[in-house]
Amino acid sequence: MSMKPLLGRRDEFDTLIRCADDVRVFGEARLVVVQGPPGVGKTALVQEAARHMPEMRRRTVHLDPEDLERQGYGAQRLLPRAAAAQFADDESGEASAVLLRHRLDEQIAAVDVPSAIIIEGLDWLDPLSARVIYEMYREIEQVPLLSIVTLREPSRPEIRRFCRLAEASAEGERIRMEQFTTAEVRALLSEATGLPVGQEVAAQVRAETGGLPGFVHHILAQLRGTSSFTSGRRLRDALAQLHRGAGPVRDQRAAMSQMLTESSPDVVDAAAAVALAAHPLSFREIRRITRSGEAELDELRGSPMLCEDERSGRFVLSPGYRARSVAEALDRETAVHVLGGLADGEMGVTAGSHRARAALWDLTTADHGRVVEELRGAVYGAQAAGRRLDAVGLSDTLFELSRSPATVVAAAFCAMRVGVHPDLDMVAAWEESGPVPHLLRRSSQARDHLQSGDFDGAVSVLMEEEVLRDCWTATLLCFADTVLQTARTANLRGGLDSLRRPVSRVVAELERPERGLGPGAEDLAGLIPDGVLDAERRCLLTGLRLWLLMLDLDELGHQGFAQAVGGLLRGIADVGGADHIRAMLLVARAVVHRTAGEMEGAHTDLVEATTTWASRDPRVVALARIHLTYVLFDAGRWDEAAAQAEAAAGMTLAVSDDEMGPSAYWALRLVPGARGTLCASDFVGGAHPPDVREPNSMVRAGQRLGEAWRATAEEDHSRAAACLAGLIAEQSLVSRGYTAEVMLGRSLGHTRSAAGFTELLATVRSRREWSPGLGDFVEAYVTGMESFAREDFAAARRSLHSALASLDGIARPRLRVTGGGRADEGGALRIQRGLLALDIGHATASDLHAVDQDTRTAALALVDWAAMLFLEMGSTPLVRQAELLARVLRHPARRGPVEAPRRRVSAGTRGLTTRAGTTASLTDREAEIAVLVAEGRTNREVAERLVLSVRTVEFHVSNVLAKLSLDSRRELRELLRMEDPPRVDPRS
Repeated sequence: MSMKPLLGRRDEFDTLIRCADDVRVFGEARLVVVQGPPGVGKTALVQEAARHMPEMRRRTVHLDPEDLERQGYGAQRLLPRAAAAQFADDESGEASAVLLRHRLDEQIAAVDVPSAIIIEGLDWLDPLSARVIYEMYREIEQVPLLSIVTLREPSRPEIRRFCRLAEASAEGERIRMEQFTTAEVRALLSEATGLPVGQEVAAQVRAETGGLPGFVHHILAQLRGTSSFTSGRRLRDALAQLHRGAGPVRDQRAAMSQMLTESSPDVVDAAAAVALAAHPLSFREIRRITRSGEAELDELRGSPMLCEDERSGRFVLSPGYRARSVAEALDRETAVHVLGGLADGEMGVTAGSHRARAALWDLTTADHGRVVEELRGAVYGAQAAGRRLDAVGLSDTLFELSRSPATVVAAAFCAMRVGVHPDLDMVAAWEESGPVPHLLRRSSQARDHLQSGDFDGAVSVLMEEEVLRDCWTATLLCFADTVLQTARTANLRGGLDSLRRPVSRVVAELERPERGLGPGAEDLAGLIPDGVLDAERRCLLTGLRLWLLMLDLDELGHQGFAQAVGGLLRGIADVGGADHIRAMLLVARAVVHRTAGEMEGAHTDLVEATTTWASRDPRVVALARIHLTYVLFDAGRWDEAAAQAEAAAGMTLAVSDDEMGPSAYWALRLVPGARGTLCASDFVGGAHPPDVREPNSMVRAGQRLGEAWRATAEEDHSRAAACLAGLIAEQSLVSRGYTAEVMLGRSLGHTRSAAGFTELLATVRSRREWSPGLGDFVEAYVTGMESFAREDFAAARRSLHSALASLDGIARPRLRVTGGGRADEGGALRIQRGLLALDIGHATASDLHAVDQDTRTAALALVDWAAMLFLEMGSTPLVRQAELLARVLRHPARRGPVEAPRRRVSAGTRGLTTRAGTTASLTDREAEIAVLVAEGRTNREVAERLVLSVRTVEFHVSNVLAKLSLDSRRELRELLRMEDPPRVDPRS
């Protein structure tokens, strides 16, 4: 059953279907009134329900405003065509009403099979038909007829009677439909995109669409309309289509125009005042703004366009009416009249904005000179006060009134300060009004390339030679912001060096002490305060200096880079509005801290970055959450890591970067993959994996890291090695550091690939100076796994214990515990310590004949600790690996050479996987009984051990054998390797 057109109106749909079933089963009449403002999906609901009533005869009547003047027409439409023809030339009157009622009664009496009558638009039912049809419904008895009528908020008494009848009658139902709430919009977006959509994004969509199902459906259709990854850019494109009149906008504009023509001038003025003011108004304010003084309170309360808040007594637009649609449907004279009244009642920026909007409505009579000057002062004041959103709106209005290069630059500068950059369509509109500064046009072209995914095109535009000194500082800052955003994209893609020249040139120009506002900048003096320009210059200069430091990262080293970033942070400590740059610096320093093994410092910086208010650039917060996912994952705090990954994915629709979504997607899969709970097509909300044509370096690195951890959990070391080799080759923010090298060495060791260690050890030793303590740990671990691959288990144990000693010095610092989490042994690198403990156990178990009791006991203690660690993290596959290894170490008398198992045994999603079946399908009780049976216990012994009946044990044993496709208890013992001396194959 498809419910897409209904957008989740399941309860209302079920009510209609239930009423239809009552008609069919009991042969009784039912009246259903579906009420709600325009655009809430009444017609879609009724049509969808009608499609699920194929066994009922249906007749549908559509009414429109013209039918209101045609007396008796609505009732005639319910009659067969031949019966209705006799009324065509009759004048309305009592005789006609009696005859209509008689004909309708005959028609109803003839209904002998389940039937349905649907009247769309009961609001337009003429008075005569309303009286006749109401009397008919009130007196219908045992007739198998379902009547469904749709209407808006009823304003006429004869229509209100239908609602009262539906509520008061036992045979009636009244369905009220309203626009979607923010929570409902959020749920619908999550279902459509497969993302844990954030509250902010849902609130934005709710505000833009008014919560109207038609508008929301348009947005969801755009987000579902492609197989590629859902991004913030696609969401903005869908919202922009609504602004341009696409989708359901045209229908709502027509509805608004119709409502305005039907309402009195006072009601029209009141609705216009509420829509143009964009906030609730009291009755006194409405009378003052409209300047008519004649509007009556009861008249406003009775209007379907307005509703009164019970608490405040203020009026707002009725649900279903968007302020934008009302404003667009107004005529010029009404809009100018109301805006003038709003301006007279306001002060400062708000008054200037209203007067400017009135001037845009009436370009011939307004005092443009005075309005423009007032608006310039308002733009200047909003900039100086830090009211960035106000400045954007005012500057756009100023450009419309006074189209000049100065107002173009001011509009672009204001937009840039809130994280929005003019697109080429806006630049084209500017060029129609006059020349656009060349540097600004270049900036827009580069940004357009970035948003379309053409990174090389953006770089080529920015690499063109340009004279930077002969331009306004505001224009240069817009260009610098584009260079900064391109550098961030380059860093994600792994090609930052390509931007060294444009970054260096812009930095050099911004650092010039004699740099002024630029030649002829007096036109901007009244639009952008010097203090705002200086603050923005310092922010962008700091951001660009960061990327120059990133280019010289290898030369600076960990400590040098961290100190340089600390200096940049101190340099903007007193700059207002620099939160996004501050968060960018913190993330960059945290990544380098993590690379060097300074996990505590990385965690501190990332936590601060995620709590920074970076509304101008939320991408940096999303990136911080992705990196925090990896830090918490290494620390074994997997619940917190999963929460951060979900939060990052939830921000995908809030950012304009298509590179960010897939990165969050793979971070979201990291913890489930390592826990063994990830299915092949698993994704939040059931969506498919992102289809990215050219994934950037960070996306590929995140994908390979997640797949490597999943393969590690499944003990598929060959697949893990292949993923990790590709991960190291990426050299991205994710892959740079110890994780890939350690895990690759481990995978090569377990696959006995000794030849692969030569290049890996050379890479490890070449990077030791980056962080000596971490370098000692990595080299010792990799060296130990090389010895393991060569089956020199004694040397392997020595190197692995050396790695453990080195790791203790690095990993002991605890991360700051938040949200009820707890730190435990292993410190900030607990997962590495857990895997190292397993490998020490493997090296010991593979050489049982050559180790003494103390060595075996020490290895067993490490493996038991690892099992508890993996259990706490919720990784069932790693727990099973540790448990199997512990069983081997607990049997010192059972020694022998390590042999390849007769049947491949590997830790799967829940337990052991064989060619016969997988213990992932076993319940906890079945798995417990299977282990006891494999130890050689009888059913009675198992029953006594677990305090169960013998019959219950027999039942569980039968289920275990069936699920694993085994024929006997002997095969179960062979599978779990408990009948013969236990052996561990390090390659499994």
